[in-house]
Amino acid sequence: MSPVLFHSYIDDLNVCLNNSKIGCIMNVVISNHIMYADDTCIIAPSPTALHTLLGMCFNFAYSNFVKFNESKTECLCFKPKKVYVSGMMLNNEPLPFVSSNKYIGMIVHDKLDDEEDIM
Repeated sequence: MSPVLFHSYIDDLNVCLNNSKIGCIMNVVISNHIMYADDTCIIAPSPTALHTLLGMCFNFAYSNFVKFNESKTECLCFKPKKVYVSGMMLNNEPLPFVSSNKYIGMIVHDKLDDEEDIM
């Protein structure tokens, strides 16, 4: 895929996700994703919202002949200890849940601390 064509797909997905009005509210702005080069991080306030946003990504990819690499995709959940979240899918494949992930050079941990990143 040429860089110009890829850039257009990313812009179109960006618009699609922004128009959903689903996401976390920060200073009256709804945020639901971060994109850097070919990496996309989906941010959702609930499992239902995440499921909806992942479905939008899948539908966008399917209709534009793009494929997300589910083998490189993981879920990280910031939640109360007694809440259980599972069943997220992408490309009809289950996504694994992890306790930490390195994204754009920074380690994000579900304990909401930066100890692992500092080390």
